[in-house]
Amino acid sequence: MSHATALLKPVLTEKSLRAAATRRQYTFGVSAAVNKNQIKELVEKLYQVKVVAVNTIGGRRQLQATGRKRLRRVATTMKKAVVELAQNQTISLFDFGESQAKT
Repeated sequence: MSHATALLKPVLTEKSLRAAATRRQYTFGVSAAVNKNQIKELVEKLYQVKVVAVNTIGGRRQLQATGRKRLRRVATTMKKAVVELAQNQTISLFDFGESQAKT
């Protein structure tokens, strides 16, 4: 799976930014077809960091009509991946500066 289709976007919420600042855990939205090993390789290659652990959370579910009788089926399009980095490593994309957040 290519990098462009597998790693969709960083998740930038208050909770994910707090986890990035305190626990070195970064949250990404990824394709539902990607497994933890592929996520680890992608993050290490794209951001030049050492990944310690990867946790995934099942994603959004969408109803799709399929077949001749237009039967409904549930399909997941993406899931969230929480990536923990090694000591003293960060991803600058998630760093908004702590001085700005306090003022």
